Amino acid sequence: MIQHHCFLYFVILCLGTLGFSQTPAESYQAGQICFGQKDYVNAIRHFEKAMLTPEYEILAGIYTAKSYAELQKYGEVISICSRILEQSPKQIDLLYERGKAYKAILQSQRARADFEELRLLYPNNIFVRYHLGDCYAQLKLNDLAILEFQKVISFCPDFALGHLGLGMVYLAEEKLDLAQQHLDLALQFQPDLALAHHQLGKLLLKSFKFPEAIEHFQVMLLQDSQNPEAWHLLGKALQQQKEWQKALAAYTKALQYTPEAQHLPILSDKALLLYESKQWELALADINVLLKHYGETNARLYYQRGLVLMELKQTKAALEDLKKAIDIEPNFVDGQLALANIYSQEGPYHSAKLICDKLITRGQVSAPAYLYRARALFQLKAYKDAVEDFTASIQLQAALTEAYLGRAEAYLKIAEQSLVQIDQWYEKALYDLSKAIAWEPQTASHYNKRGRIYYFLKQYERATQDFDEAIRLQPETADFYYYRGNVKQTLKCWRDAIDDFTLAIEKNPQHLNAYVARARTHFQVKDYDNSLADYTKAIALNPQEPKLYFLRSKIFWEMKNPQKALQDLQQAIALKPGDEIGIYYHFQGKILAEIGEYEKALTEITKAIELQPDYKEFYELRSMIYRKLNRVKEAEEDLKTAQNLEPLH
Repeated sequence: MIQHHCFLYFVILCLGTLGFSQTPAESYQAGQICFGQKDYVNAIRHFEKAMLTPEYEILAGIYTAKSYAELQKYGEVISICSRILEQSPKQIDLLYERGKAYKAILQSQRARADFEELRLLYPNNIFVRYHLGDCYAQLKLNDLAILEFQKVISFCPDFALGHLGLGMVYLAEEKLDLAQQHLDLALQFQPDLALAHHQLGKLLLKSFKFPEAIEHFQVMLLQDSQNPEAWHLLGKALQQQKEWQKALAAYTKALQYTPEAQHLPILSDKALLLYESKQWELALADINVLLKHYGETNARLYYQRGLVLMELKQTKAALEDLKKAIDIEPNFVDGQLALANIYSQEGPYHSAKLICDKLITRGQVSAPAYLYRARALFQLKAYKDAVEDFTASIQLQAALTEAYLGRAEAYLKIAEQSLVQIDQWYEKALYDLSKAIAWEPQTASHYNKRGRIYYFLKQYERATQDFDEAIRLQPETADFYYYRGNVKQTLKCWRDAIDDFTLAIEKNPQHLNAYVARARTHFQVKDYDNSLADYTKAIALNPQEPKLYFLRSKIFWEMKNPQKALQDLQQAIALKPGDEIGIYYHFQGKILAEIGEYEKALTEITKAIELQPDYKEFYELRSMIYRKLNRVKEAEEDLKTAQNLEPLH
């Protein structure tokens, strides 16, 4: 049959070429052959010849309109249909084609008029009612649209387009369960329905079901590879999955198929992708291009550049951009939150609190608003208020790990200030850190923080397990070995503790605390040479810390070098150690007494007592010195005083 049509078309063409005029019937038949072969340009040429005679004007006109519709030349469709309908207003095929053309160019009211007229003529035609429902949906007359689509489905329950239309209306109304139900049915009845895959992908994107959304967009694009919205939405779904390169490729395709005047939302999302994938410089370059091409009145672009500049540690420039965004759009919530974010971390903290207060008071409640206010309250030492706001942010966004971590820190600060029930605050902090670990099980620092609390609560086995896991996840971090070494030191596993402190120093040769801890551990096993070497290294790292000289003086004393010990003590005192100065004078007096310098020893211990008169050991030492100086009465008075005091340690 196809060969017959092709031969006939060839004969007709030859006759025309040889100068033989085609009859209207031959032109119409040639047009039909071309239309069947999807050669719409030649079909139009033949049908328009046939239309010149009254006999074929309407019939050829219908197929001319259909051909133009296939070529998406909707103006010509409307022109042809309208011209014939002026003479023959009840030609349903022409009304139908014109209605579809009006709908395609979003002249929805005119399309509605055509399909409503067709509905009067053919109330049970599912295609007419489907297109009418689609017109109502375009006009946002959702109740009327739903009634039409429901009527279509009542006539034909397995009509895929009816379920598609109903699903799209429910999706527009955010009735996601109903929308998914009908879109699933549309695909059940017509698995290759591209628009249903597209709409279901949008729904799944809204529902945070990103892998499923990606699958539907990909199926849709197999049928319509130049659909810019599908490429754009595919990019957004891939971005949520952190498939950065694939998302970038999808955005590039979306830009390729989108008119340049409509590039802004795609370029904006692409810049956000570069931001989220930590390609700060590329993101900054893209946003600068956007600002250049789209003027200086787009608040969101300044906001996005502000975020990038924050990551690039250009805080001053970031603040300028965020303030610019808010100047352009005073009620720009994202911009205000970003400003509060910076202030809550770097100050002024009162400004962060004020911004969040205003947002929350206006009813613009969000997890970030409470989180940033909680941060500010924490810095302002209002720890219990901070706990309330961290809790509010968690209630709004359960997976907000930073809020759990912040609330844990606030509980620890409350514990520091508490005189009773300290452990309950540590238990609360433990709970929050465990939640943070549940949400982010691959983050080593969470285990480290929880391990330190277990250590405080003397749950040494659990502390060790957490430090072990932190080390497994991040083996190059010196602190993790240091804290595990502290556990070993507390358990008097001296060699294991030294090994951990040594590892900490290997990872970070400037780790002051590791040197001090290893020095103390060497001291415990009477390895005074190594202890001395570690304290000396610690002093080199921090020569203004008086306690280091005091600790090294103890090593010199154990090594029978009182002069070196006294030199370190004098240096420690010269550095003004604060509340511990009495202890330093006490030790200096003890050394002087041991080497027989009783008068000097008396001077030093008396200074200690004047500064800190509540320590038993101070009076006991001075009592002994008085006896050496034969000042018995004063010795007995000091001994009596000592009996009523608590020991130093």
